[in-house]
Amino acid sequence: MDTYLETERLILRRFTADDADLLIVLDSDPAVMRYLTGGSPTAPEIVRERHLPNILAGYKKWGGDLGLFAAHEKDGGAFIGWFILRPEPEGPLDEAELGYRLRQVAWGKGYATEGSRALLGKAFTELGVRMVWAETMSVNHGSRNIMEKLDMTLADTVPTPSDMEMVEGSEHGGVRYEITKEQWGQYFLEQIRLRPGVRLPDGSSPVEEFFRLPDQCRTESAPPTSGPQTETEHPSMQAVRIELDRHDWATIECGCGESASHLPDALLRLIAARTPGETSLAGIDGHVMIQSNLMDPAPAVTAVVLAALADPILTTPLARTELLWLLLAFTAGDTSRQEECEELIRGGIWILYRELTTHPSIVARAHAYETLSNLDTEQERLAAFHHAVRDHLPAYLG
Repeated sequence: MDTYLETERLILRRFTADDADLLIVLDSDPAVMRYLTGGSPTAPEIVRERHLPNILAGYKKWGGDLGLFAAHEKDGGAFIGWFILRPEPEGPLDEAELGYRLRQVAWGKGYATEGSRALLGKAFTELGVRMVWAETMSVNHGSRNIMEKLDMTLADTVPTPSDMEMVEGSEHGGVRYEITKEQWGQYFLEQIRLRPGVRLPDGSSPVEEFFRLPDQCRTESAPPTSGPQTETEHPSMQAVRIELDRHDWATIECGCGESASHLPDALLRLIAARTPGETSLAGIDGHVMIQSNLMDPAPAVTAVVLAALADPILTTPLARTELLWLLLAFTAGDTSRQEECEELIRGGIWILYRELTTHPSIVARAHAYETLSNLDTEQERLAAFHHAVRDHLPAYLG
């Protein structure tokens, strides 16, 4: 195997001329191709005669350092899709596109974030890349959330390509996220600073150490994530626990195929998050929703999220940003559960307006505004709030 990069759970390698069937199967899944072709598969002859030869030619052009790379699970070796890190065909070598395409069986496991984070580290520390960018459809909230988790910044809106105009949501166009080497370096140092006791060992790769950080020990001062209320727990957490106890999670079928009994702890961890590494949706994404398909636990989770957002002092801005993203995803999801989630969120509409006007993060304000745009029938009110805060929203919402 011509290994390109390894992470804790993944191996990325260069494709070979014998890999056409892997790409054909990947591009044959309507769910995988939803935001690319509207669900239509890529013809096998296109993969064999155009796509794969272009991938192999890219290795020659960029010396094997940049291009499109097959991703396999370390445990068992299963092919899960690919990641991309490469410049525009005639663009500068120090500006690279980041992207991925994963099989459904790999969704909801944090692989997209893990692989992308590793590629960012390699780009900025080994390959001389100055800036990395990524694009997706405005309505593809799953991909946008991953870009934001990577600390990429919303930089611009982009028009929908003519060959994607049949895709659901194409009328909203796309968005472009960017991160520079300097921004990544600041984020890297912040992760080190937020984890006392973690040090870069002499002679080891700082990139490898960085990617292990989210799974290392948390600080001793981390707040409780389960169990009975403690003396140091915020009083408003009682409302969250009451709402959690209202639902019989063991009888709700989770998106993973098991019961949803593990979701309360995952939600409490998210609500109590104090650092970027703790705001993981790994226990939620793929369980409450798979891509944009809402699973049975979605309404109960919506109620808990609203309880957590009711008191802004209860949660950190980081945690509230993730909670607001969940509400946005629930209003943009599919299946009949969307209506139930939307009804619950409308009951907390002033929570969204509060976050729209007060949250320190432009990304969180965008989540709140887009959720309100999906729900609030009082368009005059929404327009008035938009006028008041438009300078604190991303350009594509201004």
